[in-house]
Amino acid sequence: MPSYTCKEVALSRSESSLYIVLSMPHPHNVLEVKMLEDKLSDALSAMGLGVHISWTEEKKEAVRKELPVQLQKPWFWAACAAGVTALVHLRIRGILWTAAVGILTYLVAQYALSNNGQKAIRGFIQYIREIIRR
Repeated sequence: MPSYTCKEVALSRSESSLYIVLSMPHPHNVLEVKMLEDKLSDALSAMGLGVHISWTEEKKEAVRKELPVQLQKPWFWAACAAGVTALVHLRIRGILWTAAVGILTYLVAQYALSNNGQKAIRGFIQYIREIIRR
């Protein structure tokens, strides 16, 4: 049965017996325990072995739920606090303008750092140098 686990098995050659240590869940069903003992005894006695079963009770520790990784980061909480503050002080229009400027800045930086952007910047600098030399 899935909630019962075998912890240890020892064979005594002199007694032709198996010593079995099984663990059971903390609230356990007495009928299941008895049924499992009978099942093991019947199966092993058919092979000519005596069975000595010992039981241990496992108490499951309360599983402490971990916070998601994002909630463990200080940046997340800083961004949340900044967002609430922005909502209160800037209202929706100010937040939309701020988001638009942030997205535009991201896109320009992304292009400027790409290979095509680097070529364009070098070409622009070269063009300015030619104008200055004239």
